[in-house]
Amino acid sequence: MTAQDYRISINQLLDQVGDNTVLETYYEILKNVVKLNETRIVGYETDGMPIPKLQFENEVIAARERVVSREFISHDNLAKQMKNW
Repeated sequence: MTAQDYRISINQLLDQVGDNTVLETYYEILKNVVKLNETRIVGYETDGMPIPKLQFENEVIAARERVVSREFISHDNLAKQMKNW
């Protein structure tokens, strides 16, 4: 089954559940799975600190926004700055 097939099947099964406690339990399980996925380590900083998935995604979005708004330094200007380091 594909992910979409699973989603459809799960929704069909959930529609048949009338017990609020069961629904709440499955809701909490799924919420924790999503949270674990967001905190999953996807890389490491140069100092060895882990980078969680959500932090990485947010940093990519912020970097893209800086590029779109032209808030970056050109290669030539960086080369000039590096001479003073």
